[in-house]
Amino acid sequence: IRRHYPSHSFVAEEGTSLGTLKEELTDMPTWIIDPIDGTTNFVHKYPLLCVSIAFADKKELIIGVVYNPILNELFTAQKGQGAFLNGNRIHASQQTELKASLISTGFPYDRSDKSVDYLLGNFKSFLQNCREIRRGGSAALDVCFVAAGRLDVYYERGIHAWDIAAGCVIAREAGAVCEDPFGENPFDVCGRRIIVGNKDLVQKFKKLVSPP
Repeated sequence: IRRHYPSHSFVAEEGTSLGTLKEELTDMPTWIIDPIDGTTNFVHKYPLLCVSIAFADKKELIIGVVYNPILNELFTAQKGQGAFLNGNRIHASQQTELKASLISTGFPYDRSDKSVDYLLGNFKSFLQNCREIRRGGSAALDVCFVAAGRLDVYYERGIHAWDIAAGCVIAREAGAVCEDPFGENPFDVCGRRIIVGNKDLVQKFKKLVSPP
């Protein structure tokens, strides 16, 4: 990408963790990349992992590509052009009842008592009000699974832009919304928190999430 677009910016997990890149979007054309989302799954040969690549211009997400090489599933989307799985059009779930909803979330790296107690408090609310919970271990795939109608809602705190940027393009083009669970507007892909689903269900699910 650098060879073909030398003036473009990058936001990527490896560069940011090494301190060579910042996790922020500017008006510059920017590639947001996670070469392996689901690293722990990869290490344990658990098949939910992917490469996630998004492109943004003037802080707007335009293109998203998420590829799981184990299952050979390629999710793609371009703004205004729809969302696809292996070339076939996909659509988000139209489920509007929480009691019938399959949701997904993630666990934070912070395992302090405060963090875990907050997590368990929310889990109690989810379990009592939704049909079931899944924890796949790849945020990018979770967002894509919402886009494909496999999940009804995905919610997580502590994620990074490279985890969700490509999936956000795909989910939006599939008819879902990507929002801040605590009402910040507009949604900030670098804001470290997200909820994804159809608009009606997202508004209902937000009421289950306690503020940090």
